[in-house]
This record gives sequence, C-alpha cells and structure tokens, in this order.
Amino acid sequence: MSGGFFACYVLTSMHPKYPLNTYIGFTVNPHRRIRQHNGEISNGAWRTKRKQPWKMVLLVHGFPTQVEALKFEWALQHPKESKRMREYVTALRNVGHIAKLKAKLRIAHEMLHTEPWCNYPLTVVCTAPDFAEYFNGWRPPRSHMKVLSRELQLLQLNVDATAEDELSDSDSSDLDGEDDEQASEAETSRSCIVCLDTVERDSEVNC
Repeated sequence: MSGGFFACYVLTSMHPKYPLNTYIGFTVNPHRRIRQHNGEISNGAWRTKRKQPWKMVLLVHGFPTQVEALKFEWALQHPKESKRMREYVTALRNVGHIAKLKAKLRIAHEMLHTEPWCNYPLTVVCTAPDFAEYFNGWRPPRSHMKVLSRELQLLQLNVDATAEDELSDSDSSDLDGEDDEQASEAETSRSCIVCLDTVERDSEVNC
C-alpha cells in the first residue's frame, strides 16, 4: 500500500513500576493509536495494557509505503536480528538495557542515517518535549528530513480517519525481564510484518 500516512512510533510507560519500558509500533493514525494503547478506546495491543499509561516520545512518518514503515518498525523492535542494525547494536555502550527508552532512541537515531531509511523524506517528531534530554547528541538527519519537537496533541497530521491499523499482538518491544519467557515462546514462529500471516522462524526475511 502506498500514498497514505504511515508512521512508526516509540512509547514509554509512565507507570511507576515500569519506568522507561518501551513499546514500538506502526500506525496510520497516531492520535487514535495512543488512545487505544491507554485503554481510552478499544483495539489497543494486549501487551501494553498492564503498563498503562503510555506516552508517545518519538514519531517518524513520511514512509513511501506501508511495507517500508513496517520494515523500519521491525528493525527497531529487533535490532539484534536486523542485518542493517546488528553490528551497530553490538557496539552500543552506556545506554542501559536494549529495550529501555535511551537505547531505543539511540537505535532509531542511527536508523535515520542508515539506508534505505536515510533516503526517504521522513518527518521526525519528538512528541514529548519533557523527554528532550534523551535526544541530546543526535546528529542532524539529512537535509531532506524535517525534525520537530511538539506535543502529540498539537500535531496536525494528514491522516485518513477511516484507515485502520493492521497490527498483531507480536509488535511490542518491552522485553526487559518479566516478558522474556513470553518472547522465547514466540521464537519458533511469528507474524509476517507485511501480511500478518504466521511464518516459521527459518523462513523469516530479516531487514
């Protein structure tokens, strides 16, 4: 699918028991999606229910197709498995657990300088200015990208209000500690990032 609004986002949990836990997702409507994650309306991912409330910290949109946005989402969720990102992640230091907010934002930053994503006319939005310190030291993206710092509710986005997010419950990235057992059970198979059909691990194509 092309010609629509396709975005990836990073959430952080505001629950005092789960500080800086993260969730990575794809959406065609960020304003609706955060309300779903926080249980205000239906169809939020089941893995975010326990750690509500959530705050969107980073929004990246402007992907040419839904498939390209889903590839970005998958690589950010699974950087150790991504052919483009595994070397960078291996060398990553002083950012804490790979699933925590600081590490996820550092990886997202590097992805904006990595092909093919660095070639797209993306808009990168820090949607939580109170977390601006986590963006300190970022290299500016390429000149054709737009960078904003603005609360999500103040963003005016050209979305199709009738479009629905085609998501599966396997699209989370808060795998720090208590969720490791659930993650290991899903290692033999998972959903295709494009069609959402179940695929075997050895048939998976890594971005």
